[in-house]
Amino acid sequence: MSESTVLKLEHEYYKQHKVLLVRALKWQDENYKSSFLLRGHNLDNAKTWLRLNDKRDLHPPLALHNKLIGESEAAKGQLDTEVFISYSRKDSDFARYLNTQLQEIGKTTWFDQESISTGVNFEKEIYKGIDGSDNFVFVVSPDSVGSEYCEREVKYASERNKRFISVLHRETEPTMMPEALRVINWIDFKDTAFDKSFPELIQAIELDRDHAHQHTVLQQRAGDWVENDRSSDFLLNLTACANAEVWRDTAQKADKQPAPTQLQQEFIQDSHWAIKANKRRKVLVVLTVVSMIAAVILAIFAFIQMNKAKTQTQVAEEAQKDALAQKKKAEKSEKQAKEQTNEALKNQSLFLSDLSRQQTEKENIVKGILLALEGLPKNSSDKRPYVAK
Repeated sequence: MSESTVLKLEHEYYKQHKVLLVRALKWQDENYKSSFLLRGHNLDNAKTWLRLNDKRDLHPPLALHNKLIGESEAAKGQLDTEVFISYSRKDSDFARYLNTQLQEIGKTTWFDQESISTGVNFEKEIYKGIDGSDNFVFVVSPDSVGSEYCEREVKYASERNKRFISVLHRETEPTMMPEALRVINWIDFKDTAFDKSFPELIQAIELDRDHAHQHTVLQQRAGDWVENDRSSDFLLNLTACANAEVWRDTAQKADKQPAPTQLQQEFIQDSHWAIKANKRRKVLVVLTVVSMIAAVILAIFAFIQMNKAKTQTQVAEEAQKDALAQKKKAEKSEKQAKEQTNEALKNQSLFLSDLSRQQTEKENIVKGILLALEGLPKNSSDKRPYVAK
């Protein structure tokens, strides 16, 4: 590597070292306000510079460099943007100074010299910056109102009902201005000292800032919704939708600026309908589940009752069998008793008959006859068997 190349590289290193250190010191002096953190291509360049030079032996990056770059990377995509600055390149010095002053009092800004990385679609990043900013500050000069790029930026911001704040930097014929800028009063930085006009700009930025910020948030959410084919996945949830409806109704009733856009109103309305439809689906699901549970309970109850009836039937059948067995047993016992009785009577009759024979042989005829008669049945109720012997 030639000496001239080495010197050039060293020059670039120390130049970036100084720029970042000045920025870091301002950030430190201002109690680490997030408005001083690096963004866009400034952050990308700083990360590359740190990665390539972190191991240098001579004058390496300082701890404060590392802290600024690290904190900037950690906050990437999380910082809300209060001000988008639109200007002509011929007014760059004024615009840059205005941007620095806004950052020093804690305002987060979108400034193309700090916010657009290399190798990206410039215009797309510009529009993305407008979408994400609460206020559109336009630096008025003959060059800016005559700029095709500035005109497109104003048109894009106007279509999204952004809040316009005009800053008069150089004398400009009002008739040359776009209508969106003509209808509002500008803040005079041309004939009035900067430090006297600047508080008026801050006051305009601070005016109803919650309303302006909510306008930005809803416009971004609605834009994401459109980019994703209006998918219900990108609609507002119940709480966010309720807040958005209050914001919309308040803005319309009080004629607040910036006014809700047509897209925002469609987004809020579709979110409302989706929430109602989701509630109906939930009610239907609950009813279906309750019906299924009731059906299961009834089925279980019917099964229990069926088993109970079956058990009772089995018990009754068993009882009937037991009764039949007992009846048979009783009939058998009765038969046996009858047979025993008959046998006893029979034996008695035989015994009397034998006594009668004995008496008759002894010629006790009358006594023999009486004994024979005693062995015979007395009446129809007497079950004594007749035994011929």
